[in-house]
Amino acid sequence: IGIEALSRGAMFARFSDLNRAPVETIKENVEHCGFSKQSEIRKGDAFGMLSAQADRQFEYIYIAPPQYQGMWSKALQLADENMGWLTDDGTVIVQIDPTEYEEIELKNLEETEQRKYGSTLIIFYDRVH
Repeated sequence: IGIEALSRGAMFARFSDLNRAPVETIKENVEHCGFSKQSEIRKGDAFGMLSAQADRQFEYIYIAPPQYQGMWSKALQLADENMGWLTDDGTVIVQIDPTEYEEIELKNLEETEQRKYGSTLIIFYDRVH
């Protein structure tokens, strides 16, 4: 999704994964597409990153964790608690299996849209103003 965003004009994308193999694949794909200068690729725990003090703001935060482990709701709640990562008009986008969906009580984000594509559910959460 980050490479797609870059191909459509995004100025910067940060990618992260906890495991080495996906990080290497991301690096190869970013280099192959010519987006190395606009990209940052980190190997690390997304929960730790979302809990840390923000070092920049993003218009979009895309959460696509392993399925069926409840990680999406934990990541969404961390983003909601640490709004420094998101611009004032930013959106958090979550990709899950539709069977995982549940309403999450949030303070700073509100669900604004859902899109279902086969066995994939995309949920959009915008900042509450």
